Amino acid sequence: MSFIPFGTAWVGSYPTSWAPLSIYFLDMSLASIAFHIMYFLILRENNIHFKLGTRSIISLITYTGAALFGGFCPIAAFIIVAVVSCWWIIPSKEK
Repeated sequence: MSFIPFGTAWVGSYPTSWAPLSIYFLDMSLASIAFHIMYFLILRENNIHFKLGTRSIISLITYTGAALFGGFCPIAAFIIVAVVSCWWIIPSKEK
């Protein structure tokens, strides 16, 4: 899920420490933001209106929240982020 190997390796070595969790979830948050910016630019280039869906907003909030507060309860942060990440596998009916 993570695109920065340093963060993934660090959280693999120290799965309950504050700093590795924050870096790992911050990486996920930044990847989500980059995806949405890319999606917006592609749609704008094709003159299609861009609107953030419910799933996108929840994902951005979840990843950012996990980066900020994941150190308090690491297991809950991992579970919540995993559920939201798996949610993207299910096709959306939003247009």
